[in-house]
Amino acid sequence: MIQLEAFSAFYKLKKGYGVAVDQISLHIEPGQFAVLMGPSGCGKTTLLKAIAGLMDYVDGQLLIENQDRKQIKNLGKTVAYVSQEYVLYPHLTVYENIAFPLRSGGWKRQQIDRAVRTVAAQVGLEKLLTRLPKQLSGGQQQRLAIARALVKDPKIVLYDEPFSNLDPQCRDQMRQLVYDIARKQNQTVIYVTHDEQDANWLADRVLWMEDGKIVSENCPTHCDLPHPDKPKRRKGFFAQKEAARDYTVDMLPHNRKEVFFDLMQLRRWQFIKLGLLLLLLSAPIHIAALMEDIYLAQLYAPGNGLTAGELTAMALQLKKFRVLVDIVLYMLFFVGASGIAHVIRQYAWGENVAFWQDYRKGVRQNGWQMLLLGALAGGVNYLCVSCSALAYTTESQMASYLVFLPTALALGLLLPIALILVVCIPVYRNSFLQNVKLSFVVLLYHWKSMALRLLVLSVPVIICMIPNFYAHLFGRVLLTVFLPILFLAFTLFLYDKLDASVNIRFFPELVGRGTVTERDE
Repeated sequence: MIQLEAFSAFYKLKKGYGVAVDQISLHIEPGQFAVLMGPSGCGKTTLLKAIAGLMDYVDGQLLIENQDRKQIKNLGKTVAYVSQEYVLYPHLTVYENIAFPLRSGGWKRQQIDRAVRTVAAQVGLEKLLTRLPKQLSGGQQQRLAIARALVKDPKIVLYDEPFSNLDPQCRDQMRQLVYDIARKQNQTVIYVTHDEQDANWLADRVLWMEDGKIVSENCPTHCDLPHPDKPKRRKGFFAQKEAARDYTVDMLPHNRKEVFFDLMQLRRWQFIKLGLLLLLLSAPIHIAALMEDIYLAQLYAPGNGLTAGELTAMALQLKKFRVLVDIVLYMLFFVGASGIAHVIRQYAWGENVAFWQDYRKGVRQNGWQMLLLGALAGGVNYLCVSCSALAYTTESQMASYLVFLPTALALGLLLPIALILVVCIPVYRNSFLQNVKLSFVVLLYHWKSMALRLLVLSVPVIICMIPNFYAHLFGRVLLTVFLPILFLAFTLFLYDKLDASVNIRFFPELVGRGTVTERDE
């Protein structure tokens, strides 16, 4: 059952919001086939996207199966959305296109195979599983889009003018197919159309929508005349035409450079908020470093009666103690950062983001691997500081240079590996060691192109190393707040490299994730 009470959906404007769905109250019973009709631009598609969880700005109550939509952990298992544009993966076969949502959900291979072949037989594609989308007719591509939506056996299916691009004969076949599947599986269906034949053929109930409102919940199928009780159109009611478009499939085709600039235009404040959250998580590390600076300032103050050797020894002991404490602080920081990495991955893939739900999901899924990465980072940092301290005690000039070798190795090799790991851990369902091997492979194949990007990422780090208290503090805060934006740029760059060297061979379902380079008009 779908239940909406005083439900509204909005588009973000430069100043304020534009209303697309206005205070709708509606009940759709289980197993009911509801056809939604109305003039173009009245909010039908927006209503479907809001129910499917694809709209960010909503208000009011939306219950699905007597449960608040925001509290449903995996809405894709319950609700399927089929748009009038097929949005298929051109590089994947029919089988792989259908299997994609199941692999993303972590299904086992035998379960995937059984589900794919079952739904392919239902829609008449069982003999075309090895073909690519470009080798299919328009009707077959629409069948494929429906199969991919139905493969998880959803209880609710939302169709947004799915057959508008098909010829009349093919439309009749697809209508019958959709109707038969809905009845056989007792699906609750909301079907958007402008075609009266669709309403006559399919509907248990016809809803008429105008200007963002449901003006009739039991309209006769001949709905071409305006409803006498329709509300007056408000001035500027659909001002969303002037708004920046949301980051959805409507903005495709995209490459990853365009994805970055769209996100900076539409989600820049979200990334600043991510940076502030990251600053909060890293606060204990910054406080420990600042306490060390304050203690050193007091230690080197005139009149303390200590010799230069004693001052150096005490400063080194303090440094070692602080980096030892940092191991624990790094571990806690990386666990918290695992949720932020997952949220950035969702943005980079163009998927809808429910911030705290996705943050907690990232911590649950990737927290242990990030905890281990934090421990290794802290341990390497302690080793580098300990070796560097030997430069003050060794008498050999050659040895005084060699003690900095671990630091150079960490900056030149281990730091890039750690950055690649932070990107790969939320993407791949691998063990930590498998992700480490993957990071080495990526660095080995693409070290030349990565060098410049890593140099840009290191600029804020250099500011942090300036031996001045205020520069030190400013650099740390600046680096942390803007780190999510830098990390997004590095993530999108690395996705291209992963596609070229890893995904195309081992994870074809991830190739081009978040982008579409071709789209049938």
